[in-house]
Amino acid sequence: MCWASCDSLRGARGFTIADRCVCPKLLRLVPLIGRGELKMLQHNPLKQMKCYSMDEHMKVPQSDYAMVSAQKITEYLLSLSHPEGHDKAVFFNRIGFSVSHWEQLADALLRHVQDYELANMAPNQFGIRYIVEGALITPGGRNPLVRSVWFIASGEDIPRLVTAYPL
Repeated sequence: MCWASCDSLRGARGFTIADRCVCPKLLRLVPLIGRGELKMLQHNPLKQMKCYSMDEHMKVPQSDYAMVSAQKITEYLLSLSHPEGHDKAVFFNRIGFSVSHWEQLADALLRHVQDYELANMAPNQFGIRYIVEGALITPGGRNPLVRSVWFIASGEDIPRLVTAYPL
C-alpha cells in the first residue's frame, strides 16, 4: 500500500484519474499505462489516496450475494424470441438449459461468478462491470467456457447479472 496526494498524481506520467467515484466505497480505478495493471485509489478526508494493486486472483466483490433475476434468464438468455438473446438461447438450450427449468441456469451462473476469478473489470459513471470467464456446469455435462458479465451500480454492493455467452 502506498499514499499519495490527489494533486501529486494528477497529470503524473502514466496516471489518469477518473472524474467520479465509481463504487459505494469511493474507489477509483487508475490505469498504470505500460504496466497493464490497475491500481485502486480510495479517497480519505485529507485528500490523500490509498493505492491498492488489483490482485491477479481477485473475484467479483460480494459474489456470494450475487443476484440473477428470473426475468433476465427467461426473457433474455433463454428466449428464442428476444432479438439480442436469441443466439444465446440457442446455445444455452443446446447445452441442456431450458425455460421450464430456468433455475438451473441461474444456479450455474451463480456458481460461475463464485468459482472463477476476474478476467477484467470496467468502471463507468454508473458503477463497475466485472467479467468472469470459466467453465459453466451444465445439465448436459458438456461444461463449455462461458463469459458472464456482472455489474455493481454506484451506491450498491450487490453484483447483478448483465449477460452470459460462450467463449
